[in-house]
Amino acid sequence: VAIAAIGAGQFVIKHSALNGSDDLENWAKASLQAVQAAWKTHIVEPLENLQGELFNTFRARPSIVSLEEYEADRDSLKRMLQSFKTDVQTKSKIPSELKVAVDNPDNLEGLEVMMHCYESELKRPIKNLVAGDLMRSLLIQVQQMKVNTESAMLEIDQILKANELSISLVAAVPA
Repeated sequence: VAIAAIGAGQFVIKHSALNGSDDLENWAKASLQAVQAAWKTHIVEPLENLQGELFNTFRARPSIVSLEEYEADRDSLKRMLQSFKTDVQTKSKIPSELKVAVDNPDNLEGLEVMMHCYESELKRPIKNLVAGDLMRSLLIQVQQMKVNTESAMLEIDQILKANELSISLVAAVPA
């Protein structure tokens, strides 16, 4: 052990600045650079790539329904209801308790009017399917379901985007 210590001491003195040599400093710098390069290459870059891949999955994922589509379908539903209410008013098929809903064009209360007409048309479905407003009522209900579904899809997309980091971490961390 003593011989190894003496040999190490002589080696250090021979390659140190005391003896006019820059070998120890160069070796220390080279070692530090090697550790830094290994850290960057094997730790930092793979984690950055993983982060980019996980977040890119959410950012690049196309939305199932766009806000513009939803607004267009909602506006279409409002126009359908307004047209239906206007046509029903001219035929005087609206009961007195639903007159308030007809007078307010800004809301979707026209659904009440349409549903009332739908219920009354169902009493004679074959006749009203051909000559009445039964088919129109059904199509308006389909449009309402479409608007409700698009609204739910937009809300789910917002929740997914809000939880993007949590979902990415769960996907990246092994069980």
